[in-house]
Order: sequence, then C-alpha cells, then structure tokens
Amino acid sequence: MRFALIDLGSNSARMTIAEINGNTATTLLKRREMTRLRQGMEEDMRLKERPMERTLQALRAFATEAKEQNAVILAAATAAVRSAANGREFCDRVLAETGIQLHIISGQKEAELDFLGIMQTLPEIENGLIVDTGGGSTELILFENRTLQEKISLPLGAASLYEQANTLKKAEETVRQGLLQVPFLDRAAKKPLIGIGGSVCCLWTAEQYFTGAQTELGGASLSPARAELLYQKLADMSPAERIHAGIEPGRSETVCFGILPCLTLLRQLSPPALSLSSSGLREGMLFTILQHGIKNFKKNLELF
Repeated sequence: MRFALIDLGSNSARMTIAEINGNTATTLLKRREMTRLRQGMEEDMRLKERPMERTLQALRAFATEAKEQNAVILAAATAAVRSAANGREFCDRVLAETGIQLHIISGQKEAELDFLGIMQTLPEIENGLIVDTGGGSTELILFENRTLQEKISLPLGAASLYEQANTLKKAEETVRQGLLQVPFLDRAAKKPLIGIGGSVCCLWTAEQYFTGAQTELGGASLSPARAELLYQKLADMSPAERIHAGIEPGRSETVCFGILPCLTLLRQLSPPALSLSSSGLREGMLFTILQHGIKNFKKNLELF
C-alpha cells in the first residue's frame, strides 16, 4: 500500500510518497515547495490570502501526484495553521479545493513524530537533544537510551522570529528568554545535538558553498565552532548573496533567525557536535503506520 505523507509547515510544504510491504517501507519520491504560509501573520495572527493561495497551489500539485501514484494521503499541519485564528477555515478550504484533509497536530505530537523519525535514521546515537526549528515553532526532544524522556514546543520559528524581532540581536534575546522555559535543558548538557528543519540544514548548504564539499546531508555533522562560523558568515551576507550561496529564495531573509535556536543551544550546552538530518515528522508518520497500522495511526492522531 502506498502513502503520501504531507507536512505543511510555516515556510514549506513537503511530501513523501512511500510504499509499505509487510514490515518494509520504501520511499518512492520526495517533493518540497516553499510556500511561506506564515508570511504576514504577525499582524493579526490570521493567514493571508497570497500565502494561502501559494500553499493551495502546492497542495493541488501534491494531490495530483499522489493520485497518479495511487497513494493514500495523510497530511499534518503544524505551527502556522494551529496558531492562526483562521486555521480551521483554511483546512476547510484545502479540503474543498484539493481533497486533502489537513490534520492540525499539536506541538507535542509534532515533537513525538520528530523523535520517531530521527530514531529510524540515526541508529548510532543513544542519547541527545533533537532541535526542530520550523517557520513558526521549535520542538525540543530529549532522549536517553533511545527512549523519549522530555518534549516541548516553543513559539520560536524562523518566520515568527523574523517578523516579531526584525533584527538578529533582538531575536537572540527572544530565543534566550524562550529557552529559559525549558526545565530539562540541564540534562542535555554535553550530549549530542541533532538539528532538523530547513533553516538549520542551511548550515550544511553554507558548508558546501564555502568548502566545495559535495557530501550529502544525511549523516552530516559540524563542530560547534564551525557551526558558529558558518552562521556568522551567513549573517554577514545579504539575501541575494545567500541565494548565490545556495540558500532557497524563500528562505534567504529568515534563515539566520531559524538557525538561532540551535546555535543558542550549541553555546549553552557544549555538545560534542551538531548532527544534521533532513528526517523528522514524515518519517515519524511512516514509522508509526508501519508499526501500528493506518487505523491506529488515525485513531491516535492527537489534534490540536
């Protein structure tokens, strides 16, 4: 059976189509569109028409491709939709115009699925802290002996920090204050840090640009000092220069804001390295279906 797993975030819409045969899952294709759904939301916490239309266009294309692949669609909407005053109205519109039913998941559920996805793709890491920074929120997941111990979702995203703080200096203080709300951070000191999310993974894009490396993101890692240097280089560049360096146009203005939560944790916790991964929510969805079946997955999907 084939599934089209969609993650609708604040900056991008992503889809993975995978086929499950028995206890094995095979990824058939992956798609990503920069939609910037959260753009302009800070004004009144309502999704705006142009970002919604961009997103609908991407979802229409996803729905068409899923149909061509005979795949069952399962779609999760995260921070932008769950924090928008008109989020549920948008979900109704998506269903009417694309046939896709969006499930608005909580930050806690997002963190849980992130953890499951990472555990399937980084089997060598026993203990650590996962940091998932999207456009509208950051999820922190502490795990020990490959068992989830603590999780929290904070309103610290690339797009939200950019619109709220406007400058990196102000955003740094906002992130620092936000992390004071996390009671379990001391337990993560000196443990591996795993960064996921589009902005954080741009550190590897910068690494490739400045060194000429051609290594894939999977399994990539950076020393804290190297991550700091790459961040500073990106911060000193204009949006146009970042695009030239390989950063997507839809992320060129907000990328440094999205790196800040991870960078602040690197400074505070002194981990041995920063591991980067493109896995997360969709892989967690796939693993849950693989282990528990589609009926149990839908039944236990925690709605916000």
